[in-house]
Amino acid sequence: MEDREDQEFITKMMANVRRLRKEKKMTQLDVAVACGMEENAFQKLESARGANPTVKTLLKISRAMDIEVIELLAFPKDNSGDNR
Repeated sequence: MEDREDQEFITKMMANVRRLRKEKKMTQLDVAVACGMEENAFQKLESARGANPTVKTLLKISRAMDIEVIELLAFPKDNSGDNR
């Protein structure tokens, strides 16, 4: 059960990354280059397919988008009552 919850959290977080990136009018390539990674690696990360980004990666993403790292984790609460 924990693995499923972990993956759900990562999926929400990476959807938030996508939302913030689009708000900043940045492409996946823009962020990838600023982070020093290949575009396909960032695409896979953003899609949350097997993603488990490190804190260092999250810092790079936040710096690339000129936002605070906490913004990557501040996604809207859902209505399930479990909003850790």
